[in-house]
Amino acid sequence: MRKYVITIIIIAGIVLALFGSFYIYSSNHSQDSIDTLKTKADEELIYLNTTIISMMNKINHINYANYKIVEQEVKAEKQEQQNSSSSTNQGNSGGQSGSSGGEEASKSGSNTITSMNMNYNSILVNENKKVDWTEIKKETEKMYHTWPTILIDLNALNVNKDNLLKFNNVLDNVTKAVQKENKKATLAELGNLYHLITSYAKEYSNNNKMVNLLSTKSNVLYAYALCEDEKWQDMKKYIKQAQGAYNNIMNSGVENANNVAHMNKGYILLNELDKSTDTKDKSIFYINYKNFMQEIATME
Repeated sequence: MRKYVITIIIIAGIVLALFGSFYIYSSNHSQDSIDTLKTKADEELIYLNTTIISMMNKINHINYANYKIVEQEVKAEKQEQQNSSSSTNQGNSGGQSGSSGGEEASKSGSNTITSMNMNYNSILVNENKKVDWTEIKKETEKMYHTWPTILIDLNALNVNKDNLLKFNNVLDNVTKAVQKENKKATLAELGNLYHLITSYAKEYSNNNKMVNLLSTKSNVLYAYALCEDEKWQDMKKYIKQAQGAYNNIMNSGVENANNVAHMNKGYILLNELDKSTDTKDKSIFYINYKNFMQEIATME
């Protein structure tokens, strides 16, 4: 009888040990799956972040690249004249080099020559240029294709469902504004769309740096959208909120000296952006906006 009881106790112990091991494995495996999903969601929100900012920048022809390559076609006749002039000069000095220049010019015929130049991306020069609404419309439509997948992932991370449903409503508002080619309304609705992705990140993400970067940029983008109406006081309020979020990043510490340099530079540029609301000059604000957003992009 005693042996029977001992055997039962041993079996029960083995079952409990196996169950405990399975529970620990399942918990760890489940946590790994959640962490993987969070990383995926982070990448998806960063994609939306890049897309929305790019669309808002295009409305005012703001490009982070300091220079752009510009192609210019030059008629070969001009080149032929230059070659002929060179040929004459060489002919005066004697030798066969003069005839060689003449042959080269004749070969040019009536073709065109493409000249490649590096032009500085200037906000002041690009003022009053027409908005490329075709590209903005294409980017708007693309978000309708990508959002359902992102929605599924965020829903799996228990992000508030009512808040998630707002994205499509705001995206519809963006579409309406873009179709009308309404600059002010498009900027405002894109700012609302960016605010939503910031709120999603706050709900699920453990990446505090990313969350604070999104929050910083969300406030800066609201100020940027209001610049079209020159609402300087409201703009200053948003910049102050951006400074608060940015200070959270600075207070959390940095990984290396290079990051310290970027962070300090970003701090200075954000202060300059704040000061530019006092000048009440749109071009000055856009220049400081570009400099700050270009710098903070290096910190993502």
